[in-house]
Amino acid sequence: MANTGKTVLIIGGTHGIGLSTAQLLIQDGASVTITGRNTTSAAELLGSTAQVQQLDLQNLSEITALPSKLAAHLGADGKLDLLFLNAGSPGERHGGVF
Repeated sequence: MANTGKTVLIIGGTHGIGLSTAQLLIQDGASVTITGRNTTSAAELLGSTAQVQQLDLQNLSEITALPSKLAAHLGADGKLDLLFLNAGSPGERHGGVF
């Protein structure tokens, strides 16, 4: 298991490629946290094998709250081995701050 003991954060991991990647990394021994807008189905599917956090990248307060939510997952050393940025936004959006 090449990923045993590795700490992984997947931004945009509640469905599709992100969720599938989370499942593979968990099977390979990684400690995984996923974020996304719709967390219920991912939390039900993954159960206690992963930490699932609400995160809407169009909501600044959720973005600024993320580090404190991740503190427990990252542990005392704050080590993160892999960051997978997989988030997307439905439809077109013009003129906003991202």
